[in-house]
Amino acid sequence: MVRISGVFAALLLTAGAAAQGWVTTTYYADEITDRPAQLVISPNYLTLLEMPAPVDRITSARGDLMQLEVYDHQVFIRALRPAGTTDLWVTAGGRTTIFSVEVDAAGRTPHRYRVEWSRPQPPREARGAPEPRPAVQRAPEPSPAWTAGPPEGFRAEVRAERAGDTLVVRFELENQSAVAIATDAAKITLTDASGRPLTFTLDRQSTGPYLSFLEPGQRQTGLL
Repeated sequence: MVRISGVFAALLLTAGAAAQGWVTTTYYADEITDRPAQLVISPNYLTLLEMPAPVDRITSARGDLMQLEVYDHQVFIRALRPAGTTDLWVTAGGRTTIFSVEVDAAGRTPHRYRVEWSRPQPPREARGAPEPRPAVQRAPEPSPAWTAGPPEGFRAEVRAERAGDTLVVRFELENQSAVAIATDAAKITLTDASGRPLTFTLDRQSTGPYLSFLEPGQRQTGLL
Protein backbone atom coordinates (compact mmCIF):
# COMPACT_ATOMS: atom_id res chain seq x y z
CA MET A 1 0.00 0.00 0.00
CA VAL A 2 1.46 3.37 -1.05
CA ARG A 3 0.20 6.74 0.21
CA ILE A 4 1.59 10.18 -0.66
CA SER A 5 1.60 12.03 2.67
CA GLY A 6 4.74 11.77 4.77
CA VAL A 7 4.21 14.75 7.12
CA PHE A 8 2.70 12.68 9.94
CA ALA A 9 5.20 9.90 9.27
CA ALA A 10 8.11 12.36 9.47
CA LEU A 11 6.88 13.57 12.85
CA LEU A 12 6.68 10.00 14.14
CA LEU A 13 10.14 9.20 12.85
CA THR A 14 11.62 12.34 14.40
CA ALA A 15 10.01 11.65 17.76
CA GLY A 16 11.17 8.03 17.78
CA ALA A 17 14.69 8.98 16.68
CA ALA A 18 14.95 11.61 19.40
CA ALA A 19 14.04 9.00 22.02
CA GLN A 20 16.09 6.08 20.71
CA GLY A 21 18.60 7.50 18.18
CA TRP A 22 18.83 5.95 14.71
CA VAL A 23 21.19 3.95 12.57
CA THR A 24 22.26 5.74 9.37
CA THR A 25 23.53 3.84 6.34
CA THR A 26 24.67 5.41 3.06
CA TYR A 27 24.35 3.75 -0.35
CA TYR A 28 25.42 4.95 -3.79
CA ALA A 29 22.99 4.75 -6.71
CA ASP A 30 25.57 3.65 -9.28
CA GLU A 31 26.40 0.65 -7.08
CA ILE A 32 22.84 -0.62 -6.48
CA THR A 33 21.33 -0.54 -9.97
CA ASP A 34 22.15 -4.19 -10.63
CA ARG A 35 22.53 -5.62 -7.12
CA PRO A 36 20.20 -4.87 -4.20
CA ALA A 37 21.07 -2.95 -1.08
CA GLN A 38 19.83 -4.16 2.31
CA LEU A 39 16.91 -2.40 4.04
CA VAL A 40 15.79 -3.36 7.57
CA ILE A 41 12.25 -2.43 8.59
CA SER A 42 10.30 -2.97 11.82
CA PRO A 43 6.66 -3.00 12.95
CA ASN A 44 7.51 -0.68 15.86
CA TYR A 45 9.75 1.92 14.19
CA LEU A 46 9.71 3.74 10.90
CA THR A 47 12.51 3.33 8.38
CA LEU A 48 13.45 6.40 6.33
CA LEU A 49 14.80 6.00 2.80
CA GLU A 50 16.20 9.26 1.34
CA MET A 51 16.79 9.34 -2.41
CA PRO A 52 19.02 11.89 -4.21
CA ALA A 53 16.04 13.16 -6.27
CA PRO A 54 12.24 13.15 -5.98
CA VAL A 55 10.75 9.66 -6.24
CA ASP A 56 9.10 8.96 -9.61
CA ARG A 57 7.97 5.41 -8.96
CA ILE A 58 8.15 2.81 -6.18
CA THR A 59 6.99 -0.81 -6.26
CA SER A 60 7.43 -4.14 -4.47
CA ALA A 61 6.39 -7.75 -4.95
CA ARG A 62 4.94 -7.86 -1.39
CA GLY A 63 2.63 -4.90 -0.89
CA ASP A 64 1.15 -6.73 2.11
CA LEU A 65 4.51 -6.79 3.94
CA MET A 66 5.03 -3.07 4.43
CA GLN A 67 3.43 0.34 4.35
CA LEU A 68 5.08 2.97 2.12
CA GLU A 69 4.57 6.71 2.34
CA VAL A 70 6.35 8.91 -0.22
CA TYR A 71 7.06 12.59 0.32
CA ASP A 72 9.21 14.19 -2.40
CA HIS A 73 12.59 12.38 -2.17
CA GLN A 74 11.79 10.64 1.13
CA VAL A 75 10.14 7.22 1.58
CA PHE A 76 8.82 6.20 5.02
CA ILE A 77 8.49 2.45 5.51
CA ARG A 78 6.80 0.45 8.32
CA ALA A 79 6.52 -3.33 8.49
CA LEU A 80 2.94 -4.72 8.54
CA ARG A 81 4.01 -8.25 9.49
CA PRO A 82 6.40 -9.56 12.15
CA ALA A 83 8.61 -11.38 9.63
CA GLY A 84 9.29 -11.63 5.93
CA THR A 85 11.52 -10.49 3.07
CA THR A 86 10.83 -8.89 -0.29
CA ASP A 87 12.23 -6.56 -2.89
CA LEU A 88 11.76 -2.81 -3.37
CA TRP A 89 12.32 -0.95 -6.65
CA VAL A 90 12.68 2.83 -6.47
CA THR A 91 12.99 5.13 -9.49
CA ALA A 92 14.29 8.65 -8.75
CA GLY A 93 15.82 11.12 -11.14
CA GLY A 94 15.38 8.67 -14.01
CA ARG A 95 17.53 5.98 -12.32
CA THR A 96 16.14 2.78 -10.79
CA THR A 97 17.74 1.31 -7.69
CA ILE A 98 17.06 -2.06 -6.07
CA PHE A 99 16.67 -2.94 -2.39
CA SER A 100 16.26 -6.17 -0.46
CA VAL A 101 13.85 -5.61 2.43
CA GLU A 102 13.92 -7.67 5.63
CA VAL A 103 11.53 -7.37 8.59
CA ASP A 104 13.18 -7.24 12.03
CA ALA A 105 10.41 -7.71 14.60
CA ALA A 106 12.84 -7.29 17.49
CA GLY A 107 14.24 -3.98 16.19
CA ARG A 108 14.71 -1.38 18.90
CA THR A 109 15.76 1.64 16.83
CA PRO A 110 14.71 3.47 13.65
CA HIS A 111 16.83 3.10 10.52
CA ARG A 112 17.76 5.81 8.09
CA TYR A 113 19.13 5.00 4.62
CA ARG A 114 20.64 7.75 2.48
CA VAL A 115 21.21 7.19 -1.25
CA GLU A 116 23.68 9.41 -3.12
CA TRP A 117 24.40 9.37 -6.84
CA SER A 118 28.00 8.15 -6.61
CA ARG A 119 30.75 7.53 -4.12
CA PRO A 120 32.92 10.65 -3.61
CA GLN A 121 36.42 10.41 -5.00
CA PRO A 122 39.31 10.81 -2.55
CA PRO A 123 41.13 14.12 -2.91
CA ARG A 124 44.24 13.99 -5.00
CA GLU A 125 47.48 14.36 -3.16
CA ALA A 126 49.09 17.72 -3.75
CA ARG A 127 52.31 17.34 -5.59
CA GLY A 128 55.15 19.36 -4.20
CA ALA A 129 57.74 21.09 -6.25
CA PRO A 130 60.27 18.65 -7.69
CA GLU A 131 63.48 18.39 -5.76
CA PRO A 132 66.27 20.31 -7.45
CA ARG A 133 68.82 18.10 -9.09
CA PRO A 134 72.45 18.67 -8.18
CA ALA A 135 74.32 20.64 -10.78
CA VAL A 136 76.74 18.57 -12.78
CA GLN A 137 80.07 20.29 -13.14
CA ARG A 138 81.78 19.37 -16.33
CA ALA A 139 85.52 19.71 -16.82
CA PRO A 140 86.39 22.27 -19.47
CA GLU A 141 87.05 20.64 -22.79
CA PRO A 142 90.65 20.95 -23.97
CA SER A 143 91.29 23.08 -27.00
CA PRO A 144 91.42 20.93 -30.11
CA ALA A 145 94.90 20.15 -31.38
CA TRP A 146 95.89 21.53 -34.76
CA THR A 147 96.09 18.54 -37.12
CA ALA A 148 95.48 20.01 -40.54
CA GLY A 149 98.95 21.52 -41.14
CA PRO A 150 100.07 25.14 -40.61
CA PRO A 151 97.11 27.50 -40.26
CA GLU A 152 96.58 30.43 -42.55
CA GLY A 153 98.88 33.28 -41.52
CA PHE A 154 101.84 31.07 -40.52
CA ARG A 155 104.99 31.72 -42.61
CA ALA A 156 108.08 29.47 -42.71
CA GLU A 157 111.17 30.11 -44.87
CA VAL A 158 114.12 27.68 -45.12
CA ARG A 159 117.37 28.33 -47.08
CA ALA A 160 120.26 25.85 -47.35
CA GLU A 161 123.86 27.05 -47.94
CA ARG A 162 127.05 24.94 -48.20
CA ALA A 163 130.15 26.20 -46.47
CA GLY A 164 132.92 23.72 -47.27
CA ASP A 165 131.90 20.37 -45.82
CA THR A 166 129.22 22.02 -43.69
CA LEU A 167 125.58 22.49 -44.73
CA VAL A 168 124.01 25.52 -43.15
CA VAL A 169 120.21 25.70 -43.02
CA ARG A 170 118.70 29.05 -42.22
CA PHE A 171 115.04 29.11 -41.08
CA GLU A 172 112.65 31.91 -40.29
CA LEU A 173 109.22 31.35 -38.68
CA GLU A 174 106.52 34.00 -38.27
CA ASN A 175 103.06 33.53 -36.78
CA GLN A 176 100.43 35.92 -38.15
CA SER A 177 97.52 33.54 -37.41
CA ALA A 178 95.05 33.74 -34.52
CA VAL A 179 96.33 30.66 -32.64
CA ALA A 180 99.56 29.67 -30.91
CA ILE A 181 101.79 27.26 -32.90
CA ALA A 182 104.31 24.79 -31.47
CA THR A 183 107.82 25.50 -32.86
CA ASP A 184 110.15 23.38 -30.72
CA ALA A 185 113.31 23.51 -32.87
CA ALA A 186 115.14 21.28 -30.38
CA LYS A 187 113.08 18.37 -31.66
CA ILE A 188 114.16 18.81 -35.31
CA THR A 189 115.81 15.76 -36.88
CA LEU A 190 117.80 15.63 -40.14
CA THR A 191 118.39 12.49 -42.21
CA ASP A 192 120.34 11.84 -45.40
CA ALA A 193 118.94 10.33 -48.58
CA SER A 194 119.21 6.84 -47.14
CA GLY A 195 117.35 7.84 -43.99
CA ARG A 196 120.35 7.90 -41.67
CA PRO A 197 120.24 10.65 -39.04
CA LEU A 198 122.69 13.51 -39.40
CA THR A 199 124.32 15.39 -36.57
CA PHE A 200 123.84 19.16 -36.44
CA THR A 201 123.97 22.07 -34.08
CA LEU A 202 121.21 24.63 -33.52
CA ASP A 203 122.21 28.28 -33.43
CA ARG A 204 119.19 30.44 -32.77
CA GLN A 205 119.40 34.01 -33.87
CA SER A 206 116.18 35.13 -32.18
CA THR A 207 116.73 37.33 -29.18
CA GLY A 208 114.95 36.74 -25.91
CA PRO A 209 113.92 33.44 -24.31
CA TYR A 210 113.70 30.20 -26.24
CA LEU A 211 110.28 29.94 -27.89
CA SER A 212 108.66 26.51 -27.96
CA PHE A 213 105.38 28.18 -28.98
CA LEU A 214 104.90 31.09 -31.27
CA GLU A 215 102.04 33.26 -30.11
CA PRO A 216 100.12 35.32 -32.68
CA GLY A 217 102.43 38.10 -33.94
CA GLN A 218 105.71 36.48 -32.79
CA ARG A 219 108.73 35.67 -35.05
CA GLN A 220 111.69 33.26 -34.65
CA THR A 221 114.86 32.63 -36.73
CA GLY A 222 117.76 30.18 -36.45
CA LEU A 223 120.58 28.19 -38.06
CA LEU A 224 120.98 24.41 -38.39
